[in-house]
Amino acid sequence: MAADITVDGVDLNDLCLWCSENITDYDQIISEFGEWMHIGFTLSTPRKQLLTAVKMGVKTVYNQGIA
Repeated sequence: MAADITVDGVDLNDLCLWCSENITDYDQIISEFGEWMHIGFTLSTPRKQLLTAVKMGVKTVYNQGIA
């Protein structure tokens, strides 16, 4: 249960932070490569993770927080 989202005219970090403050039951919100937001949900207890995905060479690294 997840979606990748962009909103024309809205800064990606602002979108991620707005969602984290206004959607109470998300599992993960990930700012992915400065291009889109990934939001995931779970049927178990949500982890409420805020992450930023970046490429380091060919590897994807997930850093804590929205940057």
